[in-house]
Amino acid sequence: MKVLPDGTMAFPLVGQIKVQGFLPSEVEALITNGLSAQYVGAVPQVTVSVVAAAGMQFSVMGRVKSPGTFSPGRYINVLEALSMAGGPAEFANLDNVLIIRKSNEQLTTLNVRLAPLFKTGVDEKDVARANILRIETGDTVIVR
Repeated sequence: MKVLPDGTMAFPLVGQIKVQGFLPSEVEALITNGLSAQYVGAVPQVTVSVVAAAGMQFSVMGRVKSPGTFSPGRYINVLEALSMAGGPAEFANLDNVLIIRKSNEQLTTLNVRLAPLFKTGVDEKDVARANILRIETGDTVIVR
């Protein structure tokens, strides 16, 4: 089944369910819960797998070498998104990378600190502090 542009899909006996932003295992749980009212006893095992993540699309703009809109076909994080945009341009402020995320018609801003990752002697603490977030479809990454 395909996910519609509004992030939902129709499943027999369950109806229309919102699946955008959920992992396959979370969608399995949504479908299983929806089916539980239709069965007496155990619900059949539900397996969800992504065939093609064609709907995954995000934009990178600002001080990067190749700004644009990207459709990676898989889940990526903000560091990989920066790489897809050709990496940071000269004078890019990687201490204040902004992700604008739209969910349920609300805009949320998330800050990411990637500068420590581009210095010599990176350790686990630097990686943890960087807040390397997973990119969601519709995100806009702004490098200042």
